[in-house]
Amino acid sequence: MAYKVTDAHIEQIKVGNEEAWKTAKEDFESGLRSRASQLLRNSGLIEKATEDDLVQDTWLKAWNGRASFKGSTVPEFVKWLLVILKNTHIDKCRQRKFELTSPSKVENTAGSVKTPSEIVRLDEHDTYVNGIVATLDSLTRKIIRLKHIDGLTFREIADVLGRNPNSVASIYRRALRSLKSRFTFGSSGCIEIS
Repeated sequence: MAYKVTDAHIEQIKVGNEEAWKTAKEDFESGLRSRASQLLRNSGLIEKATEDDLVQDTWLKAWNGRASFKGSTVPEFVKWLLVILKNTHIDKCRQRKFELTSPSKVENTAGSVKTPSEIVRLDEHDTYVNGIVATLDSLTRKIIRLKHIDGLTFREIADVLGRNPNSVASIYRRALRSLKSRFTFGSSGCIEIS
């Protein structure tokens, strides 16, 4: 598919040219919608947010932050939009985490009801897991975050980090082996901390 947007459009967008912005929206809207749909399906937010929510928020944040965009090419602009979309999605996930349906019970995405004590126990577990992940080096943490939270492929992660996809996959696999050595699977099939 040939895009109308050129590197010259990107420079015009950075200074606030609305025609260049309109052209970019026409070219990249369907790609953003597709990625937003994938993010929503993967996170279980499909009932709490829509593609329209994520895409509209992405365009608004991009327009408001256009002057801070450091790139100058169409691929850099597309990556920038995708990062904004992913961050918008993460914000929606965080908002959802703090929405409680009842003061005594909370329904998780699987539909089972959790008591406050179960929620606290799970939160403590999450804190411990986050502590273990925090022991990894910065690059490895970024790769894990981009893979598991943002839902990126190794190629997309490589593009974001400016690295080779095979290198990213190798770092990721080593990190998983390291993390798995610190966890065991209980009789219920759930992860238990060793």
